[in-house]
Amino acid sequence: KFIRALYGAVADPAGWPALAEALAQLHGGHSAKITVRDRFGGAGVPLTATDNLLAVEHVYRYNSSGYKKNIWAEVALTRPGLVLGSESLPDSEFQRSEYYQETCKPAGIFYAIGSAVALSKQGDLAFISVHREHRYGYFEKRPKQQLELLLPHLTQALQLRAKLMGLDLVRNASLAALQALALGV
Repeated sequence: KFIRALYGAVADPAGWPALAEALAQLHGGHSAKITVRDRFGGAGVPLTATDNLLAVEHVYRYNSSGYKKNIWAEVALTRPGLVLGSESLPDSEFQRSEYYQETCKPAGIFYAIGSAVALSKQGDLAFISVHREHRYGYFEKRPKQQLELLLPHLTQALQLRAKLMGLDLVRNASLAALQALALGV
């Protein structure tokens, strides 16, 4: 059901918002987010996220400086496949980090599992993450295995989305150029 909805969202972008909630539930998390970032860096744009991550305060905190301190994203960029947040650094060190204090703690995030996915040869990326509150503990082996099985589908769907968006840009630019001509050709 999730995979069908995932590929459906490629064809109909209105399907992306519902996927974050499903992704979180499917893997034992309370929140999830897929963020797309172009090759120039920056905070990126959430393609889909659970409601707690779309709250104005959270988005502001993350976009103002949180993304620069995102320990998990830094680790995901250096390791292929899935990364558990707890593999990045010890819990006690994470709790003392600016990223946790300013961005994660207010959103109720303590544990994460995720990956960085290449969308193009030019360096466009997507970050996929599922989160848990501290009280629910570490991600066990099963959610990690499930997400590992789903990761190729997420990667392919996100790459297809990026290609389709590129084709839309070319088509729109061509139409704009034709409309700008004083006389028909």
